[in-house]
Amino acid sequence: MASKMNIVITQLALLVVSANLLEACFLTTEYRVLIDLDLSLGFVYPLTIHCWSGNEDLGTHMMYLSDGITKYDWRFCENFIGKSVYTCEFWWNGKDKTFQVFNSDTSDHDCAEESTCTWHVKKHGFYLNGNDRRSYKW
Repeated sequence: MASKMNIVITQLALLVVSANLLEACFLTTEYRVLIDLDLSLGFVYPLTIHCWSGNEDLGTHMMYLSDGITKYDWRFCENFIGKSVYTCEFWWNGKDKTFQVFNSDTSDHDCAEESTCTWHVKKHGFYLNGNDRRSYKW
C-alpha cells in the first residue's frame, strides 16, 4: 500500500513540475514584442496589424488611438534551435508595410533590454526601441 502511495505522490509531483515548465521558457529565452502607436498617427485612421511566426498566427488586430488603444504585445519562448521569427504586416491610412519584428539571428542584440523589442509606429515609419533612426519607412 505504501508503495502505491509513493508512486501516486511521485506522479503528482511530476505533473506539477511539468505544468510549471510549460508556463515558463525552459532552457530558452522569453521575449516580448511590443507595438507602440505614436500620437503622430492621428485619431482618424486605425492601425491594423497581422502578425505570425512559422507555427503561430496571432490574428489581426485593429488599434484606434481614439479609443485609447496604443499598445499591442505578446510574449513567446525562443524555440530550442534558436531560430524564432515573427513577421507583421501593418496597414494605416492607405499604406501597408510587412517586415520581421523579431528574428533570433539579429534580435538578441536589438532587443537586449529586458528581452523586449519595442516597435514605435509613427507617421513616417517604424522605429525600434526608441531609436531616433527609422528602421522602416511606410
